[in-house]
Amino acid sequence: MKTLLVDDIKSVRELMKLYLNEYGISNSVSNGEEAIEAVKTAIKVNEHYDFICLDIMMPVMNGLEALIEIRKMEANAGITKSKIIMTTGNYDAKSITNANSNGCDGYFLKPVSKEAIERKLKEFGLI
Repeated sequence: MKTLLVDDIKSVRELMKLYLNEYGISNSVSNGEEAIEAVKTAIKVNEHYDFICLDIMMPVMNGLEALIEIRKMEANAGITKSKIIMTTGNYDAKSITNANSNGCDGYFLKPVSKEAIERKLKEFGLI
């Protein structure tokens, strides 16, 4: 399984990477713009991501904007969609609704537990 972790807080990325390392390769970046570039590169080399955790609130480009662009790139490339989970520190119904209507597969409230991640991965059939 290939995972991309996107969060502007380094400690969050590192903790989630620890949770996911046993299941495969985990890459991490700090904003939506970097996420777009990582996904673009992965698609180009035919090694797209299976699972993406995307923080909603980030500088440079927020998670919702990145989600929309990632879904466009996947559609244009004609590949299977990554399972994308939005992460947030604050429950914001509007952001969650916008993410759902733009193709996210769920969300996590921070702090994210290893158990919550494993439940989602099992639900998605990734582990």
